[in-house]
Amino acid sequence: MKTKIILPIAFVIILASAIFVLADNFNIKYNVAVDEGWNLLQGFATPDLITGGEITSQDVVAVYAYLPNENKYARIYPNPEIKVDDEELLNSAFWVYLKKSGWIEYNVEEEWAYANNRKMVAGWNFVGITSDIFRLKVKDWKGTCNVEKIAGYQRGWGVVDTDVDERTLADQEQDLGRGMIVKVSNDCTLKVNGGSNVAPPQIPY
Repeated sequence: MKTKIILPIAFVIILASAIFVLADNFNIKYNVAVDEGWNLLQGFATPDLITGGEITSQDVVAVYAYLPNENKYARIYPNPEIKVDDEELLNSAFWVYLKKSGWIEYNVEEEWAYANNRKMVAGWNFVGITSDIFRLKVKDWKGTCNVEKIAGYQRGWGVVDTDVDERTLADQEQDLGRGMIVKVSNDCTLKVNGGSNVAPPQIPY
């Protein structure tokens, strides 16, 4: 009887280990040039995400999230004021204050690194520059949103408020992993256009 009990437990342990390794392989790695002071970074919810580069966890002074439904900031590092476990919050851009400039490498789980189907609320929303909107015009990922303005921050604000739909805001590899703020006039959903317009034949009844 003991052998029959031990073998299933061993199998479960091996299976769990395999799943852990597989999940780790689905991380998105960002390599971003950052400034001393405030930076907007996609998915950077904790210094523990840092994997390399010139910036270490010791260089991270503070991390803040923006809560669009409440129109306020909340500190998430150090001494968190909220728990970052909401899907929309995890898949957003965060304010990160750094002691120095340089290159930062960090990982974000793949499920929190996309813009497609992202829910937005009327007003400002913090959005990460992810691979699914990279090199696309705003009109190709705005979905049901009426985008009024978009702003990026690098030692100061840069605002786009004219011909917004026709703008391509991220066309360099170094843009991936940065964040931006997007002002929409309505509650809406981002939707990335792409793929094929043709479908396979229907299976007969």
